[in-house]
Amino acid sequence: MKKNFVRFALFVLIFMVLVVLAYKFLSGQTAAPYGQTLDQSSYSVSAVGFTLFYEYLKAEKRPIHRSLVGESWKPAANQLAISPEPVMSILKSKNLSQAPLLLVILPKYNYEPDPKKPNWLLEAKLKKNQALTPVLNALDLKKATFLYAPNPDWWPTKYKLYPTINSPVQLIKEPSLSPLISCPDGVLLGERRQGDKRLLILSDPDILNNHGLRQGLNLPLAMSILDDILPKNGEIIFDEPRFGTHKPATQASGQKSSLFEWPSGQQLLLYAVFLATAIMAILADDSRFGLPAAEDVKIDFGRQKLIENSARLLGKSGKPKDLTWDYLALIIKMAAKAARLPKGLTDQEIKNRLEKLDPKFSLKSLLNEIERAPKPSPGLCLQWANRAYEWKARLERGFETGRGNNQGHPGGSQ
Repeated sequence: MKKNFVRFALFVLIFMVLVVLAYKFLSGQTAAPYGQTLDQSSYSVSAVGFTLFYEYLKAEKRPIHRSLVGESWKPAANQLAISPEPVMSILKSKNLSQAPLLLVILPKYNYEPDPKKPNWLLEAKLKKNQALTPVLNALDLKKATFLYAPNPDWWPTKYKLYPTINSPVQLIKEPSLSPLISCPDGVLLGERRQGDKRLLILSDPDILNNHGLRQGLNLPLAMSILDDILPKNGEIIFDEPRFGTHKPATQASGQKSSLFEWPSGQQLLLYAVFLATAIMAILADDSRFGLPAAEDVKIDFGRQKLIENSARLLGKSGKPKDLTWDYLALIIKMAAKAARLPKGLTDQEIKNRLEKLDPKFSLKSLLNEIERAPKPSPGLCLQWANRAYEWKARLERGFETGRGNNQGHPGGSQ
């Protein structure tokens, strides 16, 4: 009963460790890169997101803040608000559209999530006829039109740098925008000043997104633009919204409860760990569980029982031949002492002299027989031990009763 309780406690401990490891693994797989500020979506860490730009600004020790959709904040004059997805952010945040300094990055693609990885992007397709009218109306850009140029020839700019953008380049035409970066076909980066407000429109996101920021001179160009428009000691408000594929928590009473939804693969893993450990804990309380109990070795009295007990103990040792060699070395030492062989002889010299003392027994033959047996049985090892012991006993008796007549005595005719 005590052993079963120990096994049960051990399995409970294993279960707790597995649960902790599973939790760490799953939380590491599902945690959002910026969960402390945003319920992150997949697109913000894909080729069309802006995480790389955000991380670079943060690494440069720029005062930057990632805001949530609908977060209540009042724009200040020293703040640059960046809206990388105006369809989601401008229309949901009135404060953002009223920011004194606002950079709007217009969308260019339709996003298709990967069905095998719901939190990742499978494909981004060019989206020419975008429903941006509500956004343009909110920004008072009602006359804006879009066009696409395969390889535009950029006009010289004050930044002295030119963008590298995947063809075709999405450009905008709007009378109220003054071009900062443009070409004969249209404007890539334009600005509009109205009183103390300044609005900047970046018509193609491929300068700043994760895929394009590393191309050509886009990164130094982006930093030059930022340094040009950011006020002294200014703060950057990076308003990255939740994207369309994000599934918010179900709160409405009419929605399907998660109780009736098929568990995810991560949940199934946890359930499997719990079930397996519970089964092991139940089996641990069963006396039939685990390795069979070791059979106790019975020790009886009598000469025959002594031989049987010795053979059984040799078998339990797992190395009967090694034990036989050790025992035989002891027998040889005792025989040499009984024969009063001089000290300083080598092992081989001792064996050679002992070989001549008993004509009924050959020590050399016994040693050769043991040497030739690769894996002797415990019974055979016991036979060797008995033969050696009887040989040693005869030598001791012979030296005690007839030392003067024993031709094998070291003091005899040798």
